[in-house]
Amino acid sequence: MALVATVLSVVLLVALVVSSLGDLAKVPSLVATMNRLGVPPTMLPVLAVIKLAASAGLIVGFWSAPLQVATGAALSLYFALAVAMHTRARDSMADTAAAMVLLGASFALTLTALAL
Repeated sequence: MALVATVLSVVLLVALVVSSLGDLAKVPSLVATMNRLGVPPTMLPVLAVIKLAASAGLIVGFWSAPLQVATGAALSLYFALAVAMHTRARDSMADTAAAMVLLGASFALTLTALAL
């Protein structure tokens, strides 16, 4: 289970860092998506900081199982809210897919970290 938790942590870590860099750079397609979801552009730096904090939690979680569980649970909540926002905006499955995959990975990380 430790290998699975490590792989999931790395996948989530890469996704979070790339996503937070996009938030900070205010990539036009990302800003358009956030506008469609009802998230003001001023919230992008806040979301980036949340994702970077979760990234730090994932890194420290390599050595601390309780922190790995907590970070996985927090990311599960974050991505569940993201899926809810996409659903509320009636986005297509293609637009919602990334959030759904990351929700699944976060939930799987939480379960595997609990099993350690």
